[in-house]
Amino acid sequence: MLYRALALFLVFICCRAGVLCAENLPELFRQRSTSCLAITFKHSGYDGESKIFLRGTFWSSDGLAIFCYSDIPMRMRFADIRDFRVFFKGGDELGLKARFLGFDEISGLGFLKLDNPAKELFPVGDLPRREKLNVADDVWGAALAEASNCHVAEFYSSKVSISFDGVNRRHILCSGVSRMGEPVFDKSGAFAGITADSSARTVLVSQGGDTEKIPLEMYDIPNIVLSAESVAAAVRRAPKSPEESKSCWIGVYNVGIMDRGAARLMGLGDSAALTIGDVLKNSPAERAGLKQGDIVLEVDGKNIPNSPMAQQTLDAFSAAIDSKRIGEPLRLKIFDGAEKKDVEVFVGPRPKTYRQCKAKYYKNLGFAVREMLMDDSERLGAMDASPKGCVVDYVGPELNKREGAASSTLADGDLIREINSQHVGSFEEAVKLIDNLGADARQLVILAEAPEGTKLVKINVKK
Repeated sequence: MLYRALALFLVFICCRAGVLCAENLPELFRQRSTSCLAITFKHSGYDGESKIFLRGTFWSSDGLAIFCYSDIPMRMRFADIRDFRVFFKGGDELGLKARFLGFDEISGLGFLKLDNPAKELFPVGDLPRREKLNVADDVWGAALAEASNCHVAEFYSSKVSISFDGVNRRHILCSGVSRMGEPVFDKSGAFAGITADSSARTVLVSQGGDTEKIPLEMYDIPNIVLSAESVAAAVRRAPKSPEESKSCWIGVYNVGIMDRGAARLMGLGDSAALTIGDVLKNSPAERAGLKQGDIVLEVDGKNIPNSPMAQQTLDAFSAAIDSKRIGEPLRLKIFDGAEKKDVEVFVGPRPKTYRQCKAKYYKNLGFAVREMLMDDSERLGAMDASPKGCVVDYVGPELNKREGAASSTLADGDLIREINSQHVGSFEEAVKLIDNLGADARQLVILAEAPEGTKLVKINVKK
C-alpha cells in the first residue's frame, strides 16, 4: 500500500512538472538537440562594429537554417550585416560560415545557408511533422546555453495551453521549452514547430519596505510556437537572396476588425469584417478607389475568417495579399457605408524598408543620409507610398557641439529640402551635392523639415 501511494505521488509530481514519460527520450533529446543553432553576425554601424546573437534551427542537410527574422534589430540595413556564423552543441567554437538568404513576410522567418554543414547537425525537415497539436498535448524542446566557449543543450518540457488555427497556426504553451528560433517536438519526437514569440507572465513584487505588492510583467523563455506545417510552408517560399525578399502590398494601414454586433446592426451578417484605417497616396489601394473607413467583407470571393485570436484574422488578410504575384488582382467586396460593391486591387511590391534602403556616412561632417521611406512620409504627415527625398539617418554626438554650429541643430529623421540653396529631390541629388563640395568649402548649409517645422542648419566642414 505504501509503495502504491509513493508511486501515485511520483506520477502526480511528474505530471505537475510536465515530465514526458518516453523510454527513448534521452536518445531523442541527444539527437534532436543538435538541430538547435546559435547564430552570430557582425553589424557595421556609424558608431563602429557590433556582434549580434540570435537562435535558429537546422532544417535540411543541404545547409538551410531558419531563425526568427524579427530578431534582427529594425535599425540594421542588409548592406551593413556580414560574417554570419553558426554554432551547435559540441561543434567547433569558431562556428560554421553561412550566408543570409532573406526572409518570408507571411511567417516572419529568416533563412541562412551554411557553406559546409557539419555531418553532426540534425535536420528537422527530415522528421515526421506533427500536423496539429491539441490542448494538453505534451511538447518538449532544447535550448542552447554557452559554457566554456562551447554550447550545451538544456531540456525543457511543457503542455499546450491554447491552439489557434489560421495561415500561421500557433500554439501557446504553459511554459517555455526553447528560445526564439529553436525547435519544438512532441513526445514521439516528431517536429512540432519553432518558437516564434514571447508572452509575459505577471508576478507580484514588493516596493522597498511596502507591504503592498504590485503586478510586474516578466518575460520568460518564448512559449508561442509556429506550427510545423506553417514552418514547412515558409521554407517552400524561402528566397535565394535578400533581394528576392519582396513581399506584396496594396497600401492600406491601420486595418482593424469590426465589432460583430456593429456589423449585424449594419446588415453585414455574422462573418468577420475588416475596417480600413488609412489608404496611402500613390498606392494600389488608392488607384483602385479604396477609401478610409471602407469595410472589407470578402477577399477573392471568400468570407473573412473568424478567429478567437484577432491577429489570426489579420494574418489571413495579409497572407491573401502575400500569396499573390506582383500585378495580380486581389478581388475585394467592400461596404462603403452606403452600398456593397466589388473592387479589384492590383497588388504591388511593398515599398523599401529601412533594412533595404541606400545610405551614406560623411564622417568629416558628422552625419549620414539615406533614402526617404514610406515611414518617413507617414511621420511627416504626407502618407505617401512613393516618397521622393533624402533624410538624415544619423547625427554624431559631436556635430551639434562644434564651435560655430548654427542655432538650429540637425536630428535623425530630418527631411533635407536644400543643400547650400540647391533643391534636393532625392537621395542621389543630396549625395551629389555633398560629394561635390569644393576643397575650400568651409560650411554646409541645410534647409531641413521636421515634424515641428522647417529649420536652417549650418555645419562647419571638418578638414
